[in-house]
Amino acid sequence: PAKWQMTEPATYLADDANVNGAISALAGIASQDTLDLSSEKPEKQLALLTEYGLDSKKRAEATSRKVIFSLAGGKKVTGFVGNPHPIGDKLFALVANGDQVDEKRVLLLTSFAVKSPFEHDLTHWRNKKILGFAAHEIQRFELRGTGGHNVQAERKEGQWLVKNAAGASYPGDLEGIDQWLSGLQSLNAKGF
Repeated sequence: PAKWQMTEPATYLADDANVNGAISALAGIASQDTLDLSSEKPEKQLALLTEYGLDSKKRAEATSRKVIFSLAGGKKVTGFVGNPHPIGDKLFALVANGDQVDEKRVLLLTSFAVKSPFEHDLTHWRNKKILGFAAHEIQRFELRGTGGHNVQAERKEGQWLVKNAAGASYPGDLEGIDQWLSGLQSLNAKGF
């Protein structure tokens, strides 16, 4: 079962591999350079932050790119991603610890490491598993086909017992049935 859960735009189980990959990528980003705005006058700081796409108005927009990490102990760290740097393959960024945004320290991040998580649609982040249980948890199944070709199987003492439509029981192919169930378990939806 998925360990991550999406909470917006609706509640869904998340794709653990995709979420963990994005967290690893984003948490491991190192700043390529830092722009110190502390010596600038407030008007100049605001003009630069606006140019970088990181002013408070832009950060508050619903469409602003940001990642919010909620850490153990209730600590929250937010990374705001702004505009691309006009020279090179970098993006402007700010970091907030809790609600405190350090507007005097603008980071330059390598864009390919940052942009990827923001470029995926909802389907990428949702858990796409069709069956939400492990194959070894299945103790009984019924397969209904066309024309009355129905089969039932039950796991008893580590073996499969298969019944046909007439009610006759036969020992099942343990490896074959387990392989089929494992294949079913690994089915993923392509979209929603």
